[in-house]
Amino acid sequence: MKATFNDYLSEVVFANYADNENKAIQLIGAKDTNYQGELIAMASVNTGDKLDSSEVAIKTWSENEGIAVALVNAGVILPELQYIIPTGYVAAEVYKLTDEALKCIKQEPESSANETSH
Repeated sequence: MKATFNDYLSEVVFANYADNENKAIQLIGAKDTNYQGELIAMASVNTGDKLDSSEVAIKTWSENEGIAVALVNAGVILPELQYIIPTGYVAAEVYKLTDEALKCIKQEPESSANETSH
């Protein structure tokens, strides 16, 4: 899957956070771009709360402002906000993954996100 965020065309990379298996989403510079392979954005955040396997907590503050719209436009998440999880001074927005995203996750090799929290 590909997504465009802040004018960067990116590959959507899925993983799981190691401590609770919540979904992790990174945007990595797409092939044949000047920023190929570079981290464009860490789209998800691990709140510590165990989420349903079809849900993902999205980091929508600071440099990630607008990322939920980019993920909706790319067909990664559904547009309806499910709920929010307070994380100190900000709140993570929880969305459902699309069927297409869930299929991509099943096709990718198992991996874990190195970070347990953002």
